[in-house]
Amino acid sequence: MKMKLFVFVIGCMVAVSDAAACSCRPLGTVAEEFQKSDYVIKGRVLSVDTVTITDAIRLKRGLRFWKPKFEYSTHQMLMAKLVVEKGYKSVRQLDDTVYVFTGMQTAACGYPFSPAGNTGEGRASGEYLVYGMKTDKTAASYSVGDSGKKKIKASSHLVTGLCMATKQSNKEEEGQLAAMGQTAGK
Repeated sequence: MKMKLFVFVIGCMVAVSDAAACSCRPLGTVAEEFQKSDYVIKGRVLSVDTVTITDAIRLKRGLRFWKPKFEYSTHQMLMAKLVVEKGYKSVRQLDDTVYVFTGMQTAACGYPFSPAGNTGEGRASGEYLVYGMKTDKTAASYSVGDSGKKKIKASSHLVTGLCMATKQSNKEEEGQLAAMGQTAGK
């Protein structure tokens, strides 16, 4: 009886761990991932912070005192502040410093950025090739701890994750991106 219970508990733990993992489609070639992404940049990470994002969702259930009703939701994300060293796609629309938002954990498909000088997991350079998407928001509101809300304009607010081709910078892929004729120096 104890053995059956043990096997059942272990089976449940394995099922839960599989369900909590990030699941992505296989990545394509550099050219395919370039086409799918809104932007592709090479950037150096200056800092990584845990931030609380506040989203306002306009409700379709009518008006409140003749004004639209909104629901607010908050969630935590990682925000990596990057200096754009080179732009390969949509670089003219970006500022020199961008804020890249990603999930909190790799299980939530968040990309594990590390700042320059952090030797954890072999990411000493802090340089990344970032493939990602722009958001449909004009600005993002976020807060870091109790510091109050801050806004980021749309040209500095980007999103990426594990399911995109974002990775630590490497010369081979940089060469492929440059060979596509899409390089816009920054």
